[in-house]
Amino acid sequence: MAKAVVQPADEMPFYVWWQAALLGVGLGIVFWVLMALLDRYVMRQFVCDSVTVACSTATAAAGNIATILVAVGGLFAAIRIQMFRPLIVVLAVALVLWGLGGWVNGLSWFEQLGWAALLYGIAYLLFSWITNFTRTVWVLIAAAAVVVVARVIFTLVA
Repeated sequence: MAKAVVQPADEMPFYVWWQAALLGVGLGIVFWVLMALLDRYVMRQFVCDSVTVACSTATAAAGNIATILVAVGGLFAAIRIQMFRPLIVVLAVALVLWGLGGWVNGLSWFEQLGWAALLYGIAYLLFSWITNFTRTVWVLIAAAAVVVVARVIFTLVA
């Protein structure tokens, strides 16, 4: 009779961590591309017809729109690679990195790209690890705690 090999619930294969990190890095690059395109061809065209306060926040607004678009695409990509609890991961990353366009505003393009890829990679890795907990209640509590702490820190720093 054949024996079934069952992997323990608290262990994920090593390649899963790499998949999550690389997905995050890739989505960070997509975020930067979308933010740059939206900023240059949409936000600046409609908002910056004259020197206004709204023109100074065009990059931040483009970054927020890009965050939503990347979250939708990231959800499909996370489902495709069979990430565990992908909706929690994507929502938590979007909440933590909301406002990234404003944070990197004023940096050179390669610094913006580097920070976006790094932060998305770390965030996807962190939240994919958190969603590996066995009980959903603890996953939601831990993810919410990390989101709240990160938002408080980012608010104090920015």
